[in-house]
Amino acid sequence: PLVIGAYPYSSTTCDSFANETLVNTLDGSIDDVYLYDTALSGTDIALLANGKEPAGAVAHWDFSERTGTTAADSINASVLSLTDANSWGGSTGCTTCTDTGLGSGYASHNGDTMLDINSVTASAWVKFDDATTGGTVLYKQAVTTGGHSAYSLAMANGELTARFETDYFVFTDLSSSGLNLQANTWYHVALR
Repeated sequence: PLVIGAYPYSSTTCDSFANETLVNTLDGSIDDVYLYDTALSGTDIALLANGKEPAGAVAHWDFSERTGTTAADSINASVLSLTDANSWGGSTGCTTCTDTGLGSGYASHNGDTMLDINSVTASAWVKFDDATTGGTVLYKQAVTTGGHSAYSLAMANGELTARFETDYFVFTDLSSSGLNLQANTWYHVALR
């Protein structure tokens, strides 16, 4: 599955998204999510941060619907399911975002074939309501025969953490140091 705004967790090695509990939900808002099936260069990521879209995106959710329980992908029509109609946030306020964004809650897509997660870039605008609790920005998992692989990007205590899972309960975490991200400020984040 792809989950924006939460982290699917199971204490067992289940292969079903339905059997997992969503934890570490985002305390904040997310907008303008792009997914690429290749590792973008730093220059391309900077283009995204400045409102220019490098070629080759496989998914883009701008969350412009503002009502309802789904968000449409403007590139390939993948639909995210929102937890409830209260998940819509207010105006983003960032310099390149113009849509309302996803507020408290999470959005999910249960298709495992959307991306090859071995070479990927995910980017989004994110604002944390509380820089201490933060939460998960996005999570992508691909279930394979005999295991799974996954990646996630989260924030807590003003720092970003990227997690790479090579199999059930085998993690590699990479954390920033000295970012000191603040609450109520829009940041462009990317994982590649």
